[in-house]
Amino acid sequence: MKYIKRFYFYLKEKYAYRTYIKKLGITFPEYSKYVNNIWDKDDNNTTVLFGKNIRRINNICYMECVMEIFIDEVYRFETSNKAPLIIDCGANIGLSLIYFKQLYPNSQIIAFEADPNIAEICRYNVEQFNFKDVDVINAAVWTTDGYMSFIPNDSLGGKLEGDSDSSKSISVKTLRLLPYLEKFVDFLKIDIEGAEVDLLLDIKDSLDKVGILFVEYHSSVGEPQRLDLLLRVLTDAGFRYYIKEAYPAMSHPFLNYKNKNKFTSGTFDLQLNIFAYRA
Repeated sequence: MKYIKRFYFYLKEKYAYRTYIKKLGITFPEYSKYVNNIWDKDDNNTTVLFGKNIRRINNICYMECVMEIFIDEVYRFETSNKAPLIIDCGANIGLSLIYFKQLYPNSQIIAFEADPNIAEICRYNVEQFNFKDVDVINAAVWTTDGYMSFIPNDSLGGKLEGDSDSSKSISVKTLRLLPYLEKFVDFLKIDIEGAEVDLLLDIKDSLDKVGILFVEYHSSVGEPQRLDLLLRVLTDAGFRYYIKEAYPAMSHPFLNYKNKNKFTSGTFDLQLNIFAYRA
């Protein structure tokens, strides 16, 4: 909720429309709508971004992503390549793709989104901008090609669950990421809700073909933590890294860890943004 609180602050401030909201191409009526309906959770509603009508999943998640991607610019990077290859694993509704295309208009982007409903929204949003060289693939990146159980949550937290017998699970296509690393990838983004360590272990021998890597690490409640494995893969591949908290899962860790109902991020007791770069 850290992003939504900051966004609310900007909306309420007198200078907000001039400095932040107008930069995003939001009209004044849309600005007023944000102020009055910031906690609106209606699904599949529409909004305006950079003058384009796009679809979002719900208001809170959308605005958190807007803050992270367009205001804080968490994915900002530099390259001398005017047409960098970007692979986005976990593209959600496509806001990261819009950002990458603004940063490097001639970039080539391969995006993966496992949830079929969200992938459809992602394609729709990308089409509104008439971007070229953006391929949105409705599949989960994994260590093998095939199909797996996936639990959607109509937000940011849909994830692979192996042989889950949950009534909410659906079957989604999986694609091995390794073949996509046959040529140099300028920027690789991995945000796949807990499957990141297995994925990195599978592609570790090809990470020399990745220039910059962003990965969100998720520690699942009740399962062994594997941050050490992830960092070892990065170090062995020649990366240095910088780590920031992605989400405050526990406000008082020494108290909250005993009661998973106190975790603000649901099934995860630790979420980290890891920025890996070449020294």
